[in-house]
Amino acid sequence: MRGFFWQSSLLCGLLALTGARASSEEPKPATAALTEKELLAFAAKLEAAARSEGGKELDQYVDLDALMATALKGTPGTDEDRKNYADSLKKGFSLGEMIDEVAKHSGSFKFLRLRWVDTQPILLFRLASQSGVNYHDYYIAPSAGGPKIVNLMPHLMGETASKTFRRQYLVQLAAHTPDEKHEGWEIEFAASVVVEQTQRKMEEAATPEDALQVFNELPPALQLDKSLQIVRLTSAARVGGPEFEKAVADFQKNYPTDPGVDLLLLDAFSAKRDYSHAHEALDRIEKRLGGDPYLLFRRGLLYLMAENLPEAKKWAAQATEAEAGLADPYWMLVAIGLKEKNYADVVKWLKALETRAKAPLPDFTQLKHYADFVASPEYAEWMKGRGK
Repeated sequence: MRGFFWQSSLLCGLLALTGARASSEEPKPATAALTEKELLAFAAKLEAAARSEGGKELDQYVDLDALMATALKGTPGTDEDRKNYADSLKKGFSLGEMIDEVAKHSGSFKFLRLRWVDTQPILLFRLASQSGVNYHDYYIAPSAGGPKIVNLMPHLMGETASKTFRRQYLVQLAAHTPDEKHEGWEIEFAASVVVEQTQRKMEEAATPEDALQVFNELPPALQLDKSLQIVRLTSAARVGGPEFEKAVADFQKNYPTDPGVDLLLLDAFSAKRDYSHAHEALDRIEKRLGGDPYLLFRRGLLYLMAENLPEAKKWAAQATEAEAGLADPYWMLVAIGLKEKNYADVVKWLKALETRAKAPLPDFTQLKHYADFVASPEYAEWMKGRGK
């Protein structure tokens, strides 16, 4: 299952993931109760809170009551059913801990921009680590205690958290009340249960080919389910060939505005060294987001993988200029310097990592692939200047 961050189930056993669209509207003057100044200040607070120990300070800025009210509005069942589900989920939900789990692996959590969809302000953040990148939309509303996150949509998830929680509630309610009809909800109940069972069967399949066989045996209507198409896409990426090409074409046809599919395709095409299609996916991501320095780094990485070092250096250098605190492009420039045995450049970019990106440096004498650099006069001079 594709979870809140990568392709893992980090959020309380999230089930079938289908539905939402990300808007590409440009920012416009605030018409909501919160001003642009207040929203930008709140974004800075979220960034700082995510850097707290375990990211726990971030959770104070999430209004789970508002999120659950949206998720459960108009659903069947009793007030007690809804309360029990909401209470159970809130006990296990920590946005801060989940972000910290990703960001602590040489990662970062960075505010990118503010936009409005109608009168709804949305803050866009980037969550990047060695595992890859995801983008988060946070829906903000005023409260007595200041601005709060009242809903969220991680792009790799492809829908808002409220829609996911709503579907999970319906599945659980159907399981716990099998003898009740819940008149008017029969079709949605049945669909939710079948999708959950099928998704689990695909994920537990012994091979990606077996997972694709489960998908291919589904009725055409069920094959259109977004969550199942996502599992199909990730399975097909491991198989390759016509299966992957068809899975990509079908997903793009059925969900052309999905904000996460190109993030998946970028990784899949990169892994297969299909650089042309990887660049195309990157183009679409940049267009949808309105740009991001991290994506300059990813473009450079594609060129590095293709052994085009001049282009790799160009894009990595652009990324360092666009966002001085982003460590990844500096490390890529260090790697290129090592590859070219240009140890003056290696020193240059290591210095930049310390001074501009504020990144900690390892003990290079303990790293085998730095052995030639450590033996160089450039390394000796650099260490002498550092007083080591």
